[in-house]
Amino acid sequence: MPWDEALIQAVIRHNEGKTPEGEGPKFEDNETSVAELKQRIAKTIDYARSVPAAQIDGSDAKTISVPRRSGPVSMSGEDYLRFFALPNFFFHVSTTYALLRHNGVPLGKMDYLGEMPKGDTPAA
Repeated sequence: MPWDEALIQAVIRHNEGKTPEGEGPKFEDNETSVAELKQRIAKTIDYARSVPAAQIDGSDAKTISVPRRSGPVSMSGEDYLRFFALPNFFFHVSTTYALLRHNGVPLGKMDYLGEMPKGDTPAA
């Protein structure tokens, strides 16, 4: 499998699987086209939207166990999000972005950042 598909699958995996209540859906890493990767992203987003807010309320205080080579590490849900999940997610996103650009994919900063929110609050 080419490196770009493997990296994109790694990024997607960080939004799959672990929920405060246990494991979510697992998908095979068998996508071979951009269309299939987009379908997997859509399934992941649909799953995330299906989780009721009440199911994750208070998750910041729950204990999360993260498997590591040296043995499991336990931390609060807030620490898991701040110090493991988000940094790991953005590491894979930015690495994928850099490799795609390096290999000639016409991506720019706004492809990475996405559309900026439009609010009614004037800039300070």
